Amino acid sequence: MCVATLITGLIFMTSGKKNISKRHAAVMLAATLIVLAAPGKAVYAGLTVDQLMQKLAAVKSSEARFAETRHSQFLEKPMKLSGKLIYEAPDTLIKQTTRPLNETFTIKGQRLVVERMQEGKKLQHEVGLHDFPALAPVVLGLRSVLAGDLKTLEKYYDVTIQGSEQDWTLRLKPRRHGFEEDDWLKDVVKLVTMRGQGVLLSQVEIIEPSGDKSVTLITHPDRR
Repeated sequence: MCVATLITGLIFMTSGKKNISKRHAAVMLAATLIVLAAPGKAVYAGLTVDQLMQKLAAVKSSEARFAETRHSQFLEKPMKLSGKLIYEAPDTLIKQTTRPLNETFTIKGQRLVVERMQEGKKLQHEVGLHDFPALAPVVLGLRSVLAGDLKTLEKYYDVTIQGSEQDWTLRLKPRRHGFEEDDWLKDVVKLVTMRGQGVLLSQVEIIEPSGDKSVTLITHPDRR
């Protein structure tokens, strides 16, 4: 199966829209990967990026609830999803959507598994990240956030941050030379903005050059 067909199939499972672009597919996958933790590049309020990365790398597992709103030219109205996020160091992220559908994305190592219940049957699709030469840099770059791997993160993104340890805003802007020579990939993401407190992320916004965007609110009930 070709990459374009596979991407379209996965996103059709998610949204019910067959004509969603590969660019939107990358944004939706990216949103899955950055909702639990985030480092910064600059020094702020006495905290260096290395100190923050060490704190994030020390988080071996976590769970959170999410409420995501997707705005897209391919959707008649904003799509709202909610469910649970599970992170397990060093390379596993599980996104369990419970409303308005039952669907699970699992990224572990170099594998991506998508599971969904349809008409009482469990459908499963598994692919390797190497099967996505256009999406792999997005996945690897964003997953480096969870691992506290600044070197890999900066390979793909310019990183800036504002605020303090108690209330910070992180911005990731794709580096043009960091990605492969797929013209459409260079325009996958315009800007990623993340807000959080300490090592807890509270909001993620991903904006495409087209203006399409995804906004995810994250809560941590067990860490209040």
